Amino acid sequence: MNRRSLSFIILILFCLCAVCACAENETGDNTTGELSSELVSESDSESPNTNDVYIHSISELNVSEHTEDSHAGLYRYSTLEQDNRTYTTIEGIRINGIDAYYPRLKKLSDGTYLLFFQNGRYGGKVYCCYGDDIGNFRSPIELFGSEKLDGETKLYMTCDAEQLPDGTVLAVCSYRSTSDYANAIGKNGIVARSSTDGGKTWSEQRTAYVGTNWEPSLLVSGEHEVKLLFTSTAPTIELYGFEERSGSTAMVVSNDNGQTWTPNVTSSPWIAQIIAQRYLGTDGNIIRTTDQMPVAVVLNNKRTALALEEEINGSFYLGFAYSDNAFSDVSLAVGENGPANVKYSLFHGAGPYLRQFVSGETVLTYHWATTMRYRLGDANAVNFGSETTVYKDTGMWGSVEIDGSHSCVMTIGKSTYGLHLSRLYLDHVIYAASQTPELDGNGAEWESDEAWFVGSSSQAQMSVRSCYDDDRIYLLFERLDDYIDSSDGVSVYLDDGTANGFYALKIGIDGSVSAQRFNSDTKRYTKYDCGDRVSVANAVCGTVGDNSDTDRGVVTEISIDRSLVNVSADGSVAMTVSLQNRDNSSESLASDCMGAVELANKNTWIPIIIGQKPKG
Repeated sequence: MNRRSLSFIILILFCLCAVCACAENETGDNTTGELSSELVSESDSESPNTNDVYIHSISELNVSEHTEDSHAGLYRYSTLEQDNRTYTTIEGIRINGIDAYYPRLKKLSDGTYLLFFQNGRYGGKVYCCYGDDIGNFRSPIELFGSEKLDGETKLYMTCDAEQLPDGTVLAVCSYRSTSDYANAIGKNGIVARSSTDGGKTWSEQRTAYVGTNWEPSLLVSGEHEVKLLFTSTAPTIELYGFEERSGSTAMVVSNDNGQTWTPNVTSSPWIAQIIAQRYLGTDGNIIRTTDQMPVAVVLNNKRTALALEEEINGSFYLGFAYSDNAFSDVSLAVGENGPANVKYSLFHGAGPYLRQFVSGETVLTYHWATTMRYRLGDANAVNFGSETTVYKDTGMWGSVEIDGSHSCVMTIGKSTYGLHLSRLYLDHVIYAASQTPELDGNGAEWESDEAWFVGSSSQAQMSVRSCYDDDRIYLLFERLDDYIDSSDGVSVYLDDGTANGFYALKIGIDGSVSAQRFNSDTKRYTKYDCGDRVSVANAVCGTVGDNSDTDRGVVTEISIDRSLVNVSADGSVAMTVSLQNRDNSSESLASDCMGAVELANKNTWIPIIIGQKPKG
């Protein structure tokens, strides 16, 4: 073949490639472009190589902490979302053959966890498990149980623990006489042990209080100061007998990390420092009081909030007491009402536990009707939002532990013995970053790590981030999903500026967008044409509809023109999201949204703030 023939063939091949390229571009233009109510939105860039796409889990985000109480004035928008992937149950009586009841979980400063529990409803022995995470605990060790006091083996129960400022872990529990619990007041009490190596080994057992009591808890109130709070019944048993006893909240204080306690109560009249006691009246000559199962926390503002259980005429309620100095200046006589700053009978509940996020929201857990409930409250633990049930088919006496700037772990004993544990993530107002990301289905260049979390209904879960520029608002959905189905998707709900109306944008797994508008007058959804105001880029990291393998998930970036978004004068954008998931074709499509958010009620949506710097 001569050189002229070879050149002619190369020219023909070049022309054919150009024609094919033009045809491919034309096909792409026909499947994107202007949005109708059903059409696919336009992607601004080519889809990335999904091997290069990293999908963040929610545990990797929200690591830039806010300043304390940054969301104190915004708590009513905050909610908790349970993480389905970390939910675990320790079934029946199977913790190495030990019954499990009355759990308390503590996260240590090195990131590890200690789980405390007892082996029966009324105690027996108390155990401790060491774990790297809440789904990975090692074999339990006996913490309290074998040591005899007063010549008899006690029933040990209701353990609580805290890590002190120097790293020491202090654990306390009640003990009861096995020979004469009701009458032998001096054979009941509270004992303590300490660990300086994160719960691997423990000190000898020592006595902190002698006298009949219920459920002790610890309050770290200084560099070496720790306060032991408990339900005190011994003084009224001494006065009126076991059947006519009443409860109050009493306290003993240690200034040496729990080695010794003041007052040192070992004999009649068994009175420690009474710090909370609601006087209910007299029955003949018998004084009736309540305030029991105390759990306190030093708030971000350095005030102390004390959650209390009240028993009134056989019904149980939750109340609170407050102090500026961790109740150091309160010392009540038996039957005296106090302290001065209290809130009584806020709502039904029993077995409270109270903690606070660094951003200000307080979280209160309790049980009612044998199920675990929680409420989020303000930074002062004074006002609380609506009640949410965490687990079904549970027993009593649970707890909550803050284990991250935006996460907590709740645990409670099951009614059949065993434990429920799961992590919940805090979804609250987020401050969008000022940024114009490349719309390419890859969130690698996104700067802010402030994120919402959705993921309580199934193994599929997603984080949601936001940023903005002068023209558009951008959303990044990073979805972890082991089984990607063609019906999977996400939805975005946007305030349309009317009293109760909004836009609903459904983004399919293929990047398609369908839009509807909700009319508050007719209470109906109608198709809506967004024009070219919404663009989507999608990266599917897996095989759609193939359950024979395990997928990674989907990254979706959305660009929304400002003309479609109602921005309030303070820069807030009323918005919410939901996730649609189906793990196999035989299942119905499940929809998941954030915690207490109601998709059709804008008043429950969590705002995104644009044009302001994050507070912290």
